[in-house]
Amino acid sequence: ELKEYRRIKGSFIVGNHKAETASLESWITCQRRQYRFKQRKEPNTLTDLRENALEEIEFNWERVDTWQLQFQKLHNFHKKHGHCWVPRSYDDKEFQNWIARQRQNERKAGTKSGLSDTKLKKLEALGFIFKPLAQIWDRRFNDLLEFKRSNG
Repeated sequence: ELKEYRRIKGSFIVGNHKAETASLESWITCQRRQYRFKQRKEPNTLTDLRENALEEIEFNWERVDTWQLQFQKLHNFHKKHGHCWVPRSYDDKEFQNWIARQRQNERKAGTKSGLSDTKLKKLEALGFIFKPLAQIWDRRFNDLLEFKRSNG
């Protein structure tokens, strides 16, 4: 099943949490956990034969950094459009959800469940807007002030 998944998708990134891949996701997570146990010389079920079989198909022992993958999408979007205002109509719902989580997590920055300083700085450096409604209001208010100055 794992070989077939990689052949079709081109990677072992299964983490879409869909029902049809839930069992495979769980198994992959278990293999990675057993590998970590084995590396620390703790009891595990990963035999050398199983480890070699996974190595032969270039299994990725490290969990994919999904935050970094989504950040790269944001970076690419910024390069293409010159801003980080991803429209709600954007067709990648996983990406949309990630953006919403960054805004939620920014409010919790400095806590265990909030954004780390490193992630916060990366998003800020890209020009990510954490409070889009406030920024829109501010921009429109400034537009109104400018209009009033010009037109009395």
